Amino acid sequence: MEAEHRELDALGVGGNRERDWEEGYEEPGEAFDEGWGAAEFEWSGTSEPEPERCRGLDCLALYRREAGRYPRPDAEEEERCFRVIGRAKAETGTTPGPPPELARAAEEARERMLLGHLGLVIQAARRYSRLYGGCSLPPEDLIQEGNLGLLGALDRFDPEQGRRFAAFARGEVRSSMCRALSTKARTIRIPLEILGLRRLLASVMSDLRQRCGNETFCDGRRHAYRLEEVAAAIGLAPGKVGKVLLLVPQIESLDAPESPEGEPLIEFVADPAAPNPRDEAAALEARDWLPAVLARLSPRQLQVIRLRYGFDSGPGLSFAAIGRALRISGQRARELHERALRHLSEAARRSFSAR
Repeated sequence: MEAEHRELDALGVGGNRERDWEEGYEEPGEAFDEGWGAAEFEWSGTSEPEPERCRGLDCLALYRREAGRYPRPDAEEEERCFRVIGRAKAETGTTPGPPPELARAAEEARERMLLGHLGLVIQAARRYSRLYGGCSLPPEDLIQEGNLGLLGALDRFDPEQGRRFAAFARGEVRSSMCRALSTKARTIRIPLEILGLRRLLASVMSDLRQRCGNETFCDGRRHAYRLEEVAAAIGLAPGKVGKVLLLVPQIESLDAPESPEGEPLIEFVADPAAPNPRDEAAALEARDWLPAVLARLSPRQLQVIRLRYGFDSGPGLSFAAIGRALRISGQRARELHERALRHLSEAARRSFSAR
């Protein structure tokens, strides 16, 4: 390993390696000033300092501490690293290939650039974890996706463009995290183009809602934008817009309050298993006037109704069974039943029309 370090130093890479390793754990630098603080990884419920062995069990805290050992390379060191990486790439296509010393130096230069920009990934993961905390991936998965974006940025970076690697890698890391949030944070995967169209629709609908509100404020009349207006604003068919809105609905938490000081939204959602209030009120009202209406029927009609609908806590009988019980024909029982229903219908109509 020492021989490899000497070969790397001879090529001008890794000038601060000894300082980085000899000083051990360092305080987080610029890349971690806006990252997850150490307090966010401590155990809650006590104000006393946590033992070192307990704090080391947190994988995020351990990862952050390990990443803090590698400061971000300055412009001069970064230029040296990419010079070595460029030389190795230039000789990769040749027949003998790059020399073993150059290949090892290029690999250590890549490792130095990756380790030095881990803080950038942690900072971006913290930002997206807070922005999309309700439906996002765990922080560990966000960091892994950001590391993949960092690897891709290192392969595609061109130092001849005259900008720092951190500026280029930041966009790649964020793009990788956003892609992961779009494709992996949902139970059902939705294509990226549909999600992009849904964000465009949300922006257009917000503008139309603001415009309708301004018009309502000016003339006092209520204006509501239509689906056709949204489709015309973005140049799509109304059917396509409706399909996108159905694929990516606006999800609201039932535990979130309806207003800043109001009750949760679940308090205002009807229980599907509960009875319909209108049916309950109608049944209660029917129980009040039904005995009085039944008293107006003839004794024979009342007996037919009670036997037909099981008023005596028994199952309803057929007209033939009712006829045998009353010693009349089944046809006569049917006629008495129809006559009793007409009396009940007229009584109910007069009762409700009088109110």
